[in-house]
Amino acid sequence: MNKDKFWHEYDSVNDNDLLNWFTNLTEIDKNKIRNRVKQLNVEITHGEYYDGWTLDGLIKEKEKLSKLI
Repeated sequence: MNKDKFWHEYDSVNDNDLLNWFTNLTEIDKNKIRNRVKQLNVEITHGEYYDGWTLDGLIKEKEKLSKLI
């Protein structure tokens, strides 16, 4: 699954079905999520470079993804 298709599919999954979706992923796709969480941690750490809205979005995305891994 290419990168854009993967994240588009992720965005289209209902929050209630997210865990089932994650369970059926390949290990490569699960690593994409792990890598994104690592990237978000770095971005949030350097949060002074972002406005409040952007930083809030990064934090929410990290929390949502972190629940999966």
